[in-house]
Amino acid sequence: MRPSFPPTQYLPNAIGDPKRRSGEAKIRSPVDVLVYAEGYVDRSLLELASSGHGIKVTLPPQREPYKGKQGILKLLGETQQSAYAVVDMDHDFSGLQIKEHPNVKDTRAKCCLLSYLLGDDSLVVAAGFLSRNLFPKDTEKAERFRKTFTENWPFLHMVAMERTAARMFRGKYQNSKKVRLGGRGELPTLAKIFSQKKKCIRDLISPQNEELYAEFNRKYAKKIKDAGVNDHALEEVLIPFIAHFEPELSLNHIKNKYSKAVEKFLIYSNAYKRAAALLPLTP
Repeated sequence: MRPSFPPTQYLPNAIGDPKRRSGEAKIRSPVDVLVYAEGYVDRSLLELASSGHGIKVTLPPQREPYKGKQGILKLLGETQQSAYAVVDMDHDFSGLQIKEHPNVKDTRAKCCLLSYLLGDDSLVVAAGFLSRNLFPKDTEKAERFRKTFTENWPFLHMVAMERTAARMFRGKYQNSKKVRLGGRGELPTLAKIFSQKKKCIRDLISPQNEELYAEFNRKYAKKIKDAGVNDHALEEVLIPFIAHFEPELSLNHIKNKYSKAVEKFLIYSNAYKRAAALLPLTP
């Protein structure tokens, strides 16, 4: 029988492990500033924005209960380590979630890092760039996608914004004992997106919560609009749209292509530099 070894921890994740950090401190004083990010793309962009400032951007240990925004806040609260974090605002319009964490900055007013770095019309401006990166070997398909995407962007954005609001609603009431959210249904297909339009949120909002959701939407209408589109909500609308042009590919494959194309645009357009305002940069 072959010996069993524990899985090797991916190095960038290991860097953010407080046990490793504590061990390093006993050997030598850390000379870098540690900043936690929520996801891989966020980490990559924050690394670029912090270049030359002695900052190490890392993910939290990829194990429960330290994943995501709440996991990062829990990690910093439990370990009391001198680290920083950049997280998404999500639905936390008043900043209550990070109030007790002076070393944490969120994307304030914008719901996520993508919206913080890009205006809502930036993707349609980038349609040509995205199409060339999505379909690098087929110029005819790339041009057809660019044209169709540009024509349909106002509609796609409208649906993505409605799904953003629905996600915010679920975030607000996820721990509420008064509201039963229920599980997530199947993600919408392109046919459902175009037929249901703004009602394409049935996988997020159950019938019994429709009235409460409508009240939430009315109460926070301006803040939701100002927050911009949520990156996951945008993916849920755009991935089926892109898949229409490459039906032979899996949705996961298309999602990876899309993420890389958006990341490349953020770098190409220098939009990532705006993230520097969220980092603990020294003069």
